[in-house]
Amino acid sequence: RACQQGGENFVVDGAALVQELAAEDPELGEAIFSRPVTQVYYSVTATGKGEWTAPLASKTPFGRVQVLCPNVFECDDPLERVRPCADSPSPELDERLIRAFAAKMRKAQDDAPRFRTSEGQTLVIDNYRMWHGREPFYSLDRTLWRVWAWTVSGNELPPDVQPGRSERRDCEV
Repeated sequence: RACQQGGENFVVDGAALVQELAAEDPELGEAIFSRPVTQVYYSVTATGKGEWTAPLASKTPFGRVQVLCPNVFECDDPLERVRPCADSPSPELDERLIRAFAAKMRKAQDDAPRFRTSEGQTLVIDNYRMWHGREPFYSLDRTLWRVWAWTVSGNELPPDVQPGRSERRDCEV
């Protein structure tokens, strides 16, 4: 059932932002695919806080662009969530990349239209290309179903996910 207050969704084309960044600054356009950075994340799936080191964008073996969406929205300085790797040969370039991409991400999120889904509707998102979110909602008696699907042009299943049905819950309140 629909949430009575809040819960508006948004979707942003992350691959388009990568192309825009490359057009504006070719050095950053190359760096976003080649420079690993360290991302701090807080997972709702039971892993808690962790770190991930990878470039902000990559291409699958089939050429699909995959854009990581570090959560730079809940902090004043994006370097609180994304930082140059400790062994980076050029932390200044990495910092410039992080700040430029975070600024694009924040503007895109602010400008993205908001929409609500109705009872019985399903929202399907290409999680490689797009990033998405939802404004806070205030009805805690709702259930959100998340379904993962892979195609042959995607990467393999995460190591802790087995094909078929899983009884694992992402978040228990």
